[in-house]
Amino acid sequence: MVNGQLSTLLYMMLVRLFSDRLINWGRIIVLLCFGYRVILAAVKQGLRLHLTIAQLVQFVVQFVIREHIARWVAAQGGWVSFPFYSAS
Repeated sequence: MVNGQLSTLLYMMLVRLFSDRLINWGRIIVLLCFGYRVILAAVKQGLRLHLTIAQLVQFVVQFVIREHIARWVAAQGGWVSFPFYSAS
């Protein structure tokens, strides 16, 4: 997978995840985990990316800001208000 394909795949997934404009904690976790897995897969495959890991992280952060996800998190009380669930 080349750089353009990687960034296109990541962008398409993020746009689809929030295509209905509904934001919730579950979707935010999916966004972060998917971004992490894309980067991890690229690193494990030894891909020489034109986009650095920092640039991919920046891409995700810009998406979070542009799509008002950061604003939603702030309106919920910030990251400290994230609902932690116990298996018990």
